[in-house]
Amino acid sequence: MELLEPSGLPWSVAVLGGDVVGSGLAELAVRRGGHLRVGLEDFHDRAGSAPSNRELVEGALRVIESAGATPASPARARARAILGVR
Repeated sequence: MELLEPSGLPWSVAVLGGDVVGSGLAELAVRRGGHLRVGLEDFHDRAGSAPSNRELVEGALRVIESAGATPASPARARARAILGVR
């Protein structure tokens, strides 16, 4: 984070083969201004549970809202304006 903060670059977190929300990393990232990557392509629970993609996104939304942040609208996410991609 010390290297990224002065650059102003957008950043995000994911837990490949795990649970970004359940690990607590999502909350830490949102509170520090980061973005989340959430979905079935990354998720794995050693207990064998199989949430839907919707359930994973809803978990991320709860983290975002509890941190006082605002989730991106679908239009803004599609436009990639958040990450500064043209």
